Amino acid sequence: RIKVLTNANGMLSFSVSDESAGGSIQGMAANNVPDSIIQAAKDAFTDGARFSALAAAVFLALGFIATFRLSQHQHGEKVKK
Repeated sequence: RIKVLTNANGMLSFSVSDESAGGSIQGMAANNVPDSIIQAAKDAFTDGARFSALAAAVFLALGFIATFRLSQHQHGEKVKK
C-alpha cells in the first residue's frame, strides 16, 4: 500500500510498499491525494503496460524472423547449392 507523508514545508511524499502498482493507485485515492496526481499515475501505468506489450511484440517478431535463417541441414552436412 501507499502511505502519504507531509513534511514541514507541506510537500507531499509517498512511501510505497512492494505490492502491486495498481494497488498503489487505489491507496492514493484512499489517502486524499489530489486527482491530478492520481490521473497522472493511472496514465503512467497505462503507458507502461502499452510500451511493454509493444516491446514484447517486437521481440516475438524478431524471433519469428530469425527462424527463417535456420538451415534445414544438420550440423556438419554439406550444403547443396
